[in-house]
Order: sequence, then C-alpha cells, then structure tokens
Amino acid sequence: SSDALGWSDMNVRSYRYGASDVTVPALRDFVIVTYRDGVTRMRRRVDGPWQAKQAVPGSVSILTRAEECHWCWDAPIEVVHVYLTKSLLAKTSADAFDKDVADVHLQDVLSTEDDVVRLSLNAIANEVQASNLGGKLYAEAVGTQLCVHLLRNYANVTLREPRTVNGLSHMQARILNNYIESNLDRQLSLEELAAVTRTSTSHFLRQFKSRYGVPPHAY
Repeated sequence: SSDALGWSDMNVRSYRYGASDVTVPALRDFVIVTYRDGVTRMRRRVDGPWQAKQAVPGSVSILTRAEECHWCWDAPIEVVHVYLTKSLLAKTSADAFDKDVADVHLQDVLSTEDDVVRLSLNAIANEVQASNLGGKLYAEAVGTQLCVHLLRNYANVTLREPRTVNGLSHMQARILNNYIESNLDRQLSLEELAAVTRTSTSHFLRQFKSRYGVPPHAY
C-alpha cells in the first residue's frame, strides 16, 4: 500500500482475495484494477442484470466513482488497485483540452485487455515495494500517463461553456484570493494556483492576466 507515502490524488493497494461475493459501495475515487494472478469467472451487477467475463492475469477492470455494485468470483485472485481522484482526472483533462472542465466520467469496464493500463498499474505498485530514489515523482509521472490514456479511451469529459466575462469568473477569483491569502507564508507555484481554479497552467495565465492586468508573480 502507498497509504503511508504521502502521495496526493493517487493511491495504490495490492490485495490477495479468496473466492468472494461482495457489495462494493459508491466510492470517492475512480478505481483501476489489474489482475496479477489467478483465473476466475468475474460476475458483477450495477443496476440491471448480471454481467460476466473471464478474468486472467493481465486483465483490467475500471470502476466508476458514484455507483454501488455487486461482485462475485469463484477462485482466488491477486490484484492491484490504483485509486485516482476526480480532481486529478479533471486537472489532467483541463491540461489536455486547455479548457475548463465541468465533469469527468470514466466508463465502467468489467474486464478488458489493455497493456498500457496493466503496465502502468504494475509500475506504480512496484515503485511502492522498491522504495527507489524519486519514487513519488516516478509514480506521479506514470499516473499522469495513465490518466491521459484513460481520457483518450474510457472517459466522457464535459467542458464548461465559454465564459462571457473576461478572465477568471467572480467565484474563481474569490476562491483564488482566499487560497493565496491563506498560503502567503510559502512559495506558490503556477501549477498549484491553476489547480485551485481547475484550469490548465497556460489557460490560467491568460485568464489571470485578463482579470488583474498583471501576471500572477507580479500580483
């Protein structure tokens, strides 16, 4: 588990399960799963009828955040779970589209073969076990690559309508001002300030200067 490593917006845990019949509540984060060992018939029900697929080493599952679901499998398995926050997906989407993001929804996938997802999850999990130099930076880089791949292949992204006001909205400006006032005792990065307004860095710079007439460092 990466619980004690101080990672933000991403967490990883490895599990070894026996045959199980469980209800999984609606989750705070998106969950991406890869199967490392064991072969089983995986059954799941969300709202409608049961779905069933064979899960083998290398298979991948994607769980959306806000839906309770029922899982059932009949053989031991070993899996890696990577948890991604909605804010991480939203920030990556904003950077990719260079636009404000209203919502990000990952498609629900019971079992599929995807080498990019499988290798990314295993690389993140291996980094927890190895405790290598720069492990957090490495995991964040792989996590960003994973997010971009998920956005390209498994996501529905809703972009905000273009703003009729110049620069940051009144609400964004208020939130940003409060954040800056509360954190003046330390160095603030452009990436951090852009994340507060949920925009990409380049888009944030344009919006900030349009509203205040000066770049953030001058402000």
